[in-house]
Amino acid sequence: MKKWAIFLFCQLFLSHSALAQGTWVNLSKGLDELSIEALAIDPKDPKVIFAGSERRVYKTADSGVSWKQVLELRGSDNRVRFIYVDAANSKDVYVCTERGVYQSRNGGKKWELFFRGTADEDKAIYCIQASSQNPADIYIGASHGLFIASSGGGRSHEVGGLPDAAIYSILQIGGDKPLILITTSKGIYKNSRGGQHWERVAVASEERPQGQAEMTTLEQFDVEEFSTAAAFSNLIFLGNHAKFYAASRQGIFEGSPDASSWEPLKGQRLPDQKINFIEKSSKTFYAATDRGIFQWDPDSFSFQEIYQGLDSKEIRTLSYSPSGDYLLAGTKKGIFKLAYPELTLALPQEKEKLLPSTDQVLAHFKQEPSIGEIQKVAVQYAEVHPSKIEEWRKAASKKAFLPTLSVNTGVDTNQNVDLDRGGTNDPDQFIIGPPEKSFDWSVGLSWNLGELIWNDDQTSIDTRSRLMVQLRDDILNEVTHLYYERRRLQVEMAMAPMRDLPIQIEKEIRLEELTAGIDALTGEYFSKKIEANLEKKRAHEPILQ
Repeated sequence: MKKWAIFLFCQLFLSHSALAQGTWVNLSKGLDELSIEALAIDPKDPKVIFAGSERRVYKTADSGVSWKQVLELRGSDNRVRFIYVDAANSKDVYVCTERGVYQSRNGGKKWELFFRGTADEDKAIYCIQASSQNPADIYIGASHGLFIASSGGGRSHEVGGLPDAAIYSILQIGGDKPLILITTSKGIYKNSRGGQHWERVAVASEERPQGQAEMTTLEQFDVEEFSTAAAFSNLIFLGNHAKFYAASRQGIFEGSPDASSWEPLKGQRLPDQKINFIEKSSKTFYAATDRGIFQWDPDSFSFQEIYQGLDSKEIRTLSYSPSGDYLLAGTKKGIFKLAYPELTLALPQEKEKLLPSTDQVLAHFKQEPSIGEIQKVAVQYAEVHPSKIEEWRKAASKKAFLPTLSVNTGVDTNQNVDLDRGGTNDPDQFIIGPPEKSFDWSVGLSWNLGELIWNDDQTSIDTRSRLMVQLRDDILNEVTHLYYERRRLQVEMAMAPMRDLPIQIEKEIRLEELTAGIDALTGEYFSKKIEANLEKKRAHEPILQ
């Protein structure tokens, strides 16, 4: 039996590293706010990260070990939209807000208003990016058009050839023929000739270009225009496949090699078609939705969810660091980091044949308590078992048979007074005798038979039972999540290559954290039960041999 186990784990550890599905690590300790709307990584130093909540911007210089607030927005109608770190000079940081763009030239120590817009309606800024042709020029995507400003400050001007529309993202492709793509509230626009030569290549509303009779690709899929949300959130270009991808409310669209036509990506089959953001790595890309993060597998033409370690499935934004080879996720419950994200890509078919079966892998965890056993212990430990409510109701139903005991006591005091009439010369006299006291008491029993049908305690029990049911559901959901998160991590650790030491250390710490979470909900029953089962197994091993 020992030889078989050693052989199995050797097979697991010698498997290709791509099978090792990574675990997200929470980087949110030290943040005042956990709902993250924007992320940006220093392209030259992967340890430096900027994160934006709705009204604040935070910075870490140690990969998320500690965070410092570097900017706070004023005004109830202001919010962070986008953060950009200039690749040419990473000390230049830009924050797009509802009231313009703020710039820091010293890595976030000091901020000043960089761009306000030409009118009140232009102040909402959704994206910003340095020009690939002239890094001193900064493209600014506003609520009513595209602008160019100098990174050193000074005047700005609006880019011509575009409609009065909100600009949500900018993508630049260099080369002999530079290409600029932007996503707007009216669709995707392309400029490959410079100047004001913009061409709409994808439509995001019911209107059609002049002279066009038939519906475009996106119109056929009912991609409509909304003023409050972008039909296309952002664009990416995957260089190794020479393909364009666009995130939209109707899923992901794939562009032709020249980005002149767009079609829905085949094989996506995502649980949520509303894509909040897409981000590329060196070989593939990732989709952020309100129901999780999904990685595109270019070999199988399908998505797979990456969920281990995530505390929230509402993913707002993503950011990848090529120099650090990690992916960041901004969620409703904080920032999470996935190291070496492309390790999650599937194995080639010929290498999958070397892998053990599912039953062989899961057999190593038979000594652990089942989820049903853990749920039962958690409910009993928290004293929220349904039997407790039944006991309350039974006790309340018997209340009418129990009499109400009443005891009454009283004391009566009488004063004796006699009149002594004297003679002619003597006055009358009152003679007061000793007081007389009498005591009386009574005992009574009474029944309220109406309580056989209903009593006031039932209302209190109903209220407490609803609270108990809600608490029990919360406990069961939490312990179930921790249990299966731990099981996924165990399988992942068994399949991961031993040479990835930093990842293994992170996973060991995460495993301890999940175990401690289950112990906290079961009064340490989980760890004690595992240890007892292991002791029992070790005691029987000589006999089995």
